[in-house]
Amino acid sequence: MNFLPSPLRGEGQGEGGFMTLGQLLVATVTSAGIGYLVFEAVPSLSERFLRFYRVEEKACREILVQAHVDLPKYLAPPFYLAGPLVVTTASLLILPNYVVGLFVSAILSLIFRKGGRGVARFLYDRRLKQIKKQMMDAMGLMANALRSGLSFLQSMEMAANEMPGPLSREFQQIVQETRLGATVEQALTGFKRRIPLKEVTTLVDSILVLRETGGNLVETFEILIHTLREEERVQGKIRALTTQGIAQAVVIILLPFGLGAALYIVSPDYIAPLLDHPIGWFILFVMMLFQTAGAYAMKKIVTIRV
Repeated sequence: MNFLPSPLRGEGQGEGGFMTLGQLLVATVTSAGIGYLVFEAVPSLSERFLRFYRVEEKACREILVQAHVDLPKYLAPPFYLAGPLVVTTASLLILPNYVVGLFVSAILSLIFRKGGRGVARFLYDRRLKQIKKQMMDAMGLMANALRSGLSFLQSMEMAANEMPGPLSREFQQIVQETRLGATVEQALTGFKRRIPLKEVTTLVDSILVLRETGGNLVETFEILIHTLREEERVQGKIRALTTQGIAQAVVIILLPFGLGAALYIVSPDYIAPLLDHPIGWFILFVMMLFQTAGAYAMKKIVTIRV
């Protein structure tokens, strides 16, 4: 009569294929030890995850507030964890083996753990670029308003009403702050602090100096407009000169993928070990790391800052 379940019976496990008392005791102690370690590790892992989530939530919220982006509540958690979620989903979908997929996704999640922060930074940088493009038109409107006899705040209010966002929103905030009791200097200093652009810094500093020492704001606006246009023209030339380098970098980055796809179409058996064997997956992973490093290096080489 068998008193032990079938999984505990096997070849070479004591007389008659049964587990001996010593083997059963070792298995029980080992299982209990593993269970205890897991029980102790899970709270630690959960605390680390919550700590990481709070840090990302705080960082993303600060950047999104500066970008004036109102994120719905149901989209907030996926947005804060965008990096790990995207790389984990992509790894499990692309890689055929779930064990390898989980391993690769764990490594990529550590690398791209600040993906949500990067998306928020992208939205903030896009807003800054829009403001930079609108600066010349706004200064032109203010210069015309000053010529017609309006005051500085009246010209800024007119520009806020005529200009589209996001610059109009900043001008409206300046006007509202002055109406609530703040001085023009305080409102303009807050504008310079919120928008870290050298064009805004130059504009605000010029206005503050002229308000203290006296001067012609119209001429100052005209000089700033001319300077911004010349800078934009130079940057356009630089973009034209660096287009060739960017095109070469893109070709070099896409060449291994195109060659691999061509070999797979022509001779699938020749490239199959690279996709079916763990060593092949490891080689592909290392290749992606080198491709990423090469793309970053080439981007640094072809990028020229003025």
